[in-house]
Amino acid sequence: NTAGTFVAGFNLFPTSASTTNPNSIVKNPGAPPAPPGVVLSVNHVNGPSRAQQGIGNPQIYGYDPATNLLTRFDVGADATGNIVGNPSLTIPNALPGGGTPEAGASLGRNHGNLVVMVNNGSNVYAYDPITGAPVGHFSLSGLTTVPAGSPPGTLPIFDPLNRPNRIGTFDSFTVVGNATGGANGLGRLVAIDVTTSLATGVAVIAKNTTPYDSTRSFGFSGGFAGIPGTSTLYTAGGAFFDPYQPNSTQRGVASLSPGATAGIASFKESARNAFTGTTGATLNSGPHGQVGTNPSNAFANIDLGLALVTAVDPVAQTNTVTLYNSQTFAKTTTATLNNTPNRLTAITGSFRPNLAGTALIDVDGNTQSFRAQDARGLVFNGLGNVNLVKIHRATDSTIIGYPFAHAEIPLRNNVLIVSTTRSPGTRNGVTVIPNLKPTGPLSQP
Repeated sequence: NTAGTFVAGFNLFPTSASTTNPNSIVKNPGAPPAPPGVVLSVNHVNGPSRAQQGIGNPQIYGYDPATNLLTRFDVGADATGNIVGNPSLTIPNALPGGGTPEAGASLGRNHGNLVVMVNNGSNVYAYDPITGAPVGHFSLSGLTTVPAGSPPGTLPIFDPLNRPNRIGTFDSFTVVGNATGGANGLGRLVAIDVTTSLATGVAVIAKNTTPYDSTRSFGFSGGFAGIPGTSTLYTAGGAFFDPYQPNSTQRGVASLSPGATAGIASFKESARNAFTGTTGATLNSGPHGQVGTNPSNAFANIDLGLALVTAVDPVAQTNTVTLYNSQTFAKTTTATLNNTPNRLTAITGSFRPNLAGTALIDVDGNTQSFRAQDARGLVFNGLGNVNLVKIHRATDSTIIGYPFAHAEIPLRNNVLIVSTTRSPGTRNGVTVIPNLKPTGPLSQP
């Protein structure tokens, strides 16, 4: 309602006049500045049509040597809030010729596609994690023999009697190892190239890498784990953690960080901590993390938590997976895997089949704004405050914020917006989950 003359250049107009003094000008400060964060803008997001909403529950695989089954579990909260895992796919005869208690299992990447692998020490067999179809296999014999033409005195990477029977993946790397291998018997591991290994049928060591032997009395159990978005490899095992019990080993974890010397990559121990229970007490174990009949080999991750199989109940037919904070290593909760009468000797990290083929965008931090003309099959995972998502037309899409603030999506169909607690509540079609936990960066299977 302000009268005036518009001229080229800068124009400042009063927003309102004081009711007590018409000659004064009261300036409206306007909207507050946008919070810090990344600004993303795309014209079109062309993902697939999706009937389902959301990202689905995390899935893990577990290996049972008694039945030689590799089983996928859908892990999520039940009606009472307890975390349970129910079988969703079974791969029979996962290790042709029979299972072994020392078998390891892990996820990995073959030409960028996710595979689930199981290792008996002699061979690694890979399967499609969505369908269970075989992908291929490769022998580990090259790691236990000396290549022809090697200089005299050359030793194999792994002793033929101490084969690399464990496998794990972190970041974009896969390692195989043995809990009691290496020069000091504390454990040895080496990085391998999964894609080339599957193509050639023989394990191929990753370029410019060298084996790593555990040091300073930390005995590997054989379990390896990674956390999405980090380059740390976590190894379960046992060591002397409690100064009040200097002669006793406790169950714990060592954090290994990749590094390089003269262009050759290996690992360096960056931290070690005891796993603690709800009381904060350490748990006495064998030198490689064994507690009773539990060798602590079944070790991986579920989202951002480290996961360790700690108990089996043959009567209830369940395995208990204890989850630990990957920073403090304190116990956070437990998950119950159903229909598992035998101890699972290996589990894999988690993944989400619902993300297959989606147009996936991860923001590791705050998002100031995400703008698009249209979006289909979008999964936007903002691991921080998501201030604004502005899309003219959106279909079959999921948007997650921690928390989510503003949505400007006038035309929407089958769109799910999920947020932690926010002051506007569920306004504008936002689903509020107060205890929503960050999943970490997501990836397509």
